[in-house]
Amino acid sequence: MSESHERLSHFLGKARSRKVKLLLLFTFQTLFMLYGWFGLSRSPPGSPPGPVEVTAHDHVHAIEAHTPQELQELVARRHPINRLQCGKWVTEYAALHRAILAGKAPQRYAIMRSKQEFGNGLADRLASSVSILLFAILTDRAFLYDWDPPPPPPGIPIHEGCGGPQQKYRPSTPLWSALRSDFINWTYEHSRSPEAGNSTLLMDYVCDKGMDEYRAMFASQDLTAVGEGFHSVVWYTDHAGVYSAFNNPYLQPALAALGLQQDIAFACLFDFLYRPVPEVVNMFRPELQILLDPSVFKIGLQIRVGDWQLVSASSYFFRPQNFPSLFHHYFQCAEEIEGSLAQPGQRVVWFVLTDVLSLRQRLKDRYGPRILTNTTVVVEHTVKSDVRSDSPFLQAAGELWLFSLTDHHILTRTSGFGKVGAMLSAAGPSHIYQVFQPMNFFNLVALSNRKQVMWWHSRKCTPEFADPLLELCTDFTGI
Repeated sequence: MSESHERLSHFLGKARSRKVKLLLLFTFQTLFMLYGWFGLSRSPPGSPPGPVEVTAHDHVHAIEAHTPQELQELVARRHPINRLQCGKWVTEYAALHRAILAGKAPQRYAIMRSKQEFGNGLADRLASSVSILLFAILTDRAFLYDWDPPPPPPGIPIHEGCGGPQQKYRPSTPLWSALRSDFINWTYEHSRSPEAGNSTLLMDYVCDKGMDEYRAMFASQDLTAVGEGFHSVVWYTDHAGVYSAFNNPYLQPALAALGLQQDIAFACLFDFLYRPVPEVVNMFRPELQILLDPSVFKIGLQIRVGDWQLVSASSYFFRPQNFPSLFHHYFQCAEEIEGSLAQPGQRVVWFVLTDVLSLRQRLKDRYGPRILTNTTVVVEHTVKSDVRSDSPFLQAAGELWLFSLTDHHILTRTSGFGKVGAMLSAAGPSHIYQVFQPMNFFNLVALSNRKQVMWWHSRKCTPEFADPLLELCTDFTGI
């Protein structure tokens, strides 16, 4: 199979004519539809030991009966800093951060700034910002996040996205409305720009620009020397480097002194910056009835179809929701995990996230009551969708966090959303399984899409075949 993958990728790379590529696309779309109609007539996996329905009567600690404050307390027990050995840096850095903002400590800032016109999504932004927090901690700087910077002044060309045409500037819902810190205030106030009039170093690494240099700073160079002598260091980036920093001999002594551990560091740092606000928690009370129940065996499945479905699905004749069988390898993987690790008679839930809302219902119809998925959310891209409201953004942030409450994680390779949730769970070294899926092929329509083209194939999904965290965390946009 791998030889076939290589031949296909080689052939596509050699195709110089757009017409040839589009003809190939049409051919494979047709084959996939035929495959969905005729090739997967086998029955889906068998029924679970007992039906799992999300109802007001199926609850853990009677969640529906709890007040919002009591529910927040139940949720708080799951926060990584509250249940893991995250290290002594939490209180020490929070105190330093407050002192810097109050003008009682040397004025040094590490600022994460989004590029709205670039269009990177929620998960990539969050993971990247966690890496900049680590830089801030290591260099005694206050971390701030300029989540929604103003558009460039008239006449100033905006940033080009990954070699393609210029992207339209789009504002986004404030991140603080969905995720906040219980320890620091990282919000950036444009009216009180800390770098204004001060020495500032700009570190621009979005759109894969200088990515080898960026990765090397975390993986093999002295990151603490970056910005020495500068008041502020402003970062534009869509990649993360927390995990690889622990293999960096320049940083290992400092990380050990902080009390951070490689496998859980990302979860601890993320939790320091981002916890769901009560409004987000209350949106998902039915799901929390199951996901907070320690007696339930919970498998998370994240099926990423692609931005083309979030932004311009109407432009494509192919409708993935009409062919749920195309995604059966995710569920084969879940069945293997369940068969090898769930206890006899234990309740099992498959918590499904996908960016095609109607596909959620089709998968629920196909695989039955063990599926737990929200079919009422509105799915939008953080920046690329033209029509947006605040509620879908809060829902997306909430679902990313909910995914961390599952025990084992099946992810779409080359997608950051599931990876961030899975690593936030800090569920150990053998709980993540990445799956290729056919929709990546259809991204060829864009011809400039950077997602890897691979044929859809199954994989083994027992603990000894779980993906190594080093491979997972250094692939694609990293962790």
